[in-house]
Amino acid sequence: MYLTGQYDIFWEGSEIFMTNMSDEQRKYSIKFYDSNGGVVHETDVQVIKPFGSEIVGLKNIKNIEGKSGLFVIYSDVGISGEYRYRLIGGELRTVVPLKEGLPPFSLKGFTVFISYSMRPENDDLYSLVSRFMKAMGFTIVSASERGKPDLPPGVQISRMIDESNALLAMLTKDTETKNAKFQSAQNVIDEIGQATGKPTILIVEEGTEIPSNIQTRATYVDFKRSNQDEMLVNLIEKIRHTKLI
Repeated sequence: MYLTGQYDIFWEGSEIFMTNMSDEQRKYSIKFYDSNGGVVHETDVQVIKPFGSEIVGLKNIKNIEGKSGLFVIYSDVGISGEYRYRLIGGELRTVVPLKEGLPPFSLKGFTVFISYSMRPENDDLYSLVSRFMKAMGFTIVSASERGKPDLPPGVQISRMIDESNALLAMLTKDTETKNAKFQSAQNVIDEIGQATGKPTILIVEEGTEIPSNIQTRATYVDFKRSNQDEMLVNLIEKIRHTKLI
């Protein structure tokens, strides 16, 4: 069987926790891949005792230091696992169950356009989400990663959306409305409209209104800036729900 997870250079104290749920000893080994699907480290075959557990710390694995990517546990039936980490400087530890199956390396050519308001307060959020998506195997494009400077910005963005397979839009609290709520920047709303017919996921900051014309055709992930780890876990579920992987 296979258990898949991801690692990131911005997650510290990272470790893989595995449990043998059977009454017989089970074997496992782990392969670590970079974001392009290349193997960068492989462990020897190890054994977990009946009803025992094993912790593999990632801090001392030099081959993955300073990298982001995916790992696969090749194991006997009966082993379950989870990935434990916290963001650098973060206080809370996050636990993410490992996904059964192989990683989505076939998505190397699957492109997702990330739409967001390019304000300084959104830079960290965009960086986190784009790293996360790249680690999962997606190719990411956005207004901040334009590749054709000879074209007007609006034309570049329209072409990138047209050439993308899906859109992920971050609706943040950019403009306060009369009823004391907030709306996202107009460029984000317009880019969602340009992606009509493509799989669309919305990451919606708490307190941000969703325009009525897009409420019925998108999948939502709610988030608070104080709890972005939970947002990433929910994002995985929505990606699977929209069948991007």
